[in-house]
Amino acid sequence: MADGAITGRKIANNEVVRSINSIKDNVKLTAGENVKITQNGSELIISMLEDRTTLAGSSNFWKLTGNFGTHPGQHFVGTKDKKPLVFRTNRAIRMVIRETGDVGIGTINPGAKLEIAGDIKIVDGTQGAGKVLTSDATGWASWQTAVGTPGPTGPVGPPGATGANGPAGANGATGPAGATGASGPPGPTGAVGANGSTGPAGATGAPGATGPVGTNGATGVAGANGAAGPAGVTGPAGAAGASGATGATGPIGGSDGEIIYNNSGVADGSDIFYDDTNNRVGIGTTTPSTKFHVVGQTRASSFSSANGTSGGPAFRFESDTNTGTFRPAADNYAITTGGSERLRIDANGNVGIGTASPTSKLEVSGGDIQVTGGSFIDDGTTLNVPDYVFEPDYKLESIEEHAEYMWQEKHLPAVKSAKELNDSNGYNMAERREQILEELEKAHVYIAQLYDTIKKLTAESSTTQAKLSKTESELNRVKSQMAEFDALKARMAKIEAALQKMELSTAKNESGAKNAATATAKASAGSE
Repeated sequence: MADGAITGRKIANNEVVRSINSIKDNVKLTAGENVKITQNGSELIISMLEDRTTLAGSSNFWKLTGNFGTHPGQHFVGTKDKKPLVFRTNRAIRMVIRETGDVGIGTINPGAKLEIAGDIKIVDGTQGAGKVLTSDATGWASWQTAVGTPGPTGPVGPPGATGANGPAGANGATGPAGATGASGPPGPTGAVGANGSTGPAGATGAPGATGPVGTNGATGVAGANGAAGPAGVTGPAGAAGASGATGATGPIGGSDGEIIYNNSGVADGSDIFYDDTNNRVGIGTTTPSTKFHVVGQTRASSFSSANGTSGGPAFRFESDTNTGTFRPAADNYAITTGGSERLRIDANGNVGIGTASPTSKLEVSGGDIQVTGGSFIDDGTTLNVPDYVFEPDYKLESIEEHAEYMWQEKHLPAVKSAKELNDSNGYNMAERREQILEELEKAHVYIAQLYDTIKKLTAESSTTQAKLSKTESELNRVKSQMAEFDALKARMAKIEAALQKMELSTAKNESGAKNAATATAKASAGSE
């Protein structure tokens, strides 16, 4: 039998080939990957196996150097029955995965999801003597310095003996001067001005200057006498001068428990009002509700206040006392609403929203950032746009390598994983955008490569289809010739049958003639 004479396409499933009594060393059978060849005594049995998934670049087995084209939903290393998976080195069992999913290292009967019989070493750069592995609220563990539990408070010791009297202390420093006493009550009304001198009446004196608050108020001092006129010619005695005008009413007034400062001395809410009962000062109001109450606009070169808190800000609104601004620490400024700190500016100029300790110029914690009608722009950053993907010297991994990395690492090669982002101190949007753009440009390169492959396969398919059409025409022609041959063969069979019939008839006639001749000869001999 010639090499390659038997293939999986030529022999039907479970068809028995009886023409080979045994398999010899010099006999070669060509079979596809889904053909099984066995020997049963003197019979060679070739049968079709069930379909099996083929790994790209392999022959249905896992390579020690790795495989391409695997899919986690189809390919795996493990068992399909209720048996454990055992890993050995130097013939000894090192690790076991039980049929329940429990993993044992150093033990073949783990009693938990992971049981290790032996020492464990974890090195991440933060390990150190005496540290303990501590988990946070999300389950991530790290090495932390052990903190012991405080011991119980010891009993109170007995009272110590009374010590000797110490030397007399030095005299204390002189205390600060006492506060200035409150202003006294308004002074009595000033005296009436003296009569003018003899001569023409002097001009009315100007009103006295406004007295300071809290000093003698009431009637002002009479205006000064007019200057003496030049000496007149001696004549009759002049008439007596008119009395000087009464000074204007002072600007301070009020009643028991209050002081008013305005031009009229009557409380009309337009100037300064002091509520002595509640120790409050009002400007533009006669009913101050705080120590200093101003109705209207104010202006000051500087203003100082207590620090305040998030629940009681130093600068707040009259109808909303837990909303405003306060000073949480030295060189820090904070804004609070509803009694909770919302925004802080620290001594370094960092702004925190949702955090009291920002580490960047702007740090937002505990919420999203939404930009409407605009975009994030950083004019100070030189963007490294990944157009280098299209350069001829760019080392682009193959589609198989890209897919293998993607399925194994669970993220795209150029894009940081979720864990890397969670472990970092912040989210660099520009870097993230360029990583995604690099993967997008690589994907377009792969699309172009696949398109070229598809065009090539389409052209080859068209060529193959043309060859198949030509072969089919040849087959049809051969079939037609075979039909003609079969018809000719049938005619030949008929001719052969007719010839045989003629031969039989001729033989019979010849035999009859021979017999007749013999009989005639015998008759002639007898008569003689």
